[in-house]
Amino acid sequence: MDTVDPRVIEIALSRVGGANFENFAQGFFAATLGADYVPLGGTHDGGADGALAGTIFEVATTDRFMQASVTGDPKTKIRGTIRRLREFGRTPRSLIYATSQRLTLIDQIEQVLSEELDCRIVVRDGHYFQNHINNSPGALQSYRAYVAEAASFLDHIGSANTVLPGHGLPAKTLCVFIGQELERRRGKQELLEAVTDSLIMWSLEDTDPDQGKFLSADGIEQRVIETLPAAKTFFRGVMAHRLSELTTKGEAGVRKINYHKKENGYCLPFATRKLIREENVDDENRLCCTNRLIVGPPLSVDRPTPRPL
Repeated sequence: MDTVDPRVIEIALSRVGGANFENFAQGFFAATLGADYVPLGGTHDGGADGALAGTIFEVATTDRFMQASVTGDPKTKIRGTIRRLREFGRTPRSLIYATSQRLTLIDQIEQVLSEELDCRIVVRDGHYFQNHINNSPGALQSYRAYVAEAASFLDHIGSANTVLPGHGLPAKTLCVFIGQELERRRGKQELLEAVTDSLIMWSLEDTDPDQGKFLSADGIEQRVIETLPAAKTFFRGVMAHRLSELTTKGEAGVRKINYHKKENGYCLPFATRKLIREENVDDENRLCCTNRLIVGPPLSVDRPTPRPL
């Protein structure tokens, strides 16, 4: 069974929309809890996205529910869900709360809200899904159907969010990619060569030999200078030499870019695209970790005021 890099799962979950996450959660629990799990959802769900009905031969009213959400305030969402279920005439005895967010103090949230709401609360957060999606073919299929697209940006050059867009800057993806390349080539290559190589590879992002999409040397120069006019002062003088170096096999026997003589054009090989994607995953994952450290615990646990006996 093919699996997904857990780092990519974390990134995708941090970006997935509410409707897609709800569909994913329904597929995940249907795959992991079995036939007793019944998807509900929809506009008139009565406060629940799913329910555990026991066996089909039981006649007792369903009292175990699931609610999925991408909100950053789980306590408010859980309280609202229980209230709506009761308003709808249901009697919830347990609720699985599924969220794409990574939470802290989950055990305390469960305990406090279970006591407050007189209903067993079970929380499954983004970290839980990140570590269990690969365990079930059905869960993995649900991830690929509804969540994976949220991380597809990682396949593009310079897609990591390490630079904020700003007025007067060239294409954000170009700035990000140059920064990534300079960081990784520090001490290994002259600055001018590193910048030129980054510009060349960035210009070739849309190439695809399988679709007959190549870029000539003139096309590379035109795209770079149109996007980064300041490069005109040095790019033309060194581009031919760097193209020759990039199409020459390195120590690992791999070319960073390919030249197709028949088409008189250049393109990015699969190995280079794979490396770029891996670098994007690393950078985006570091950013996710940094944001969690800066923001700190996303919520506090406030216990209800005890009522007098």
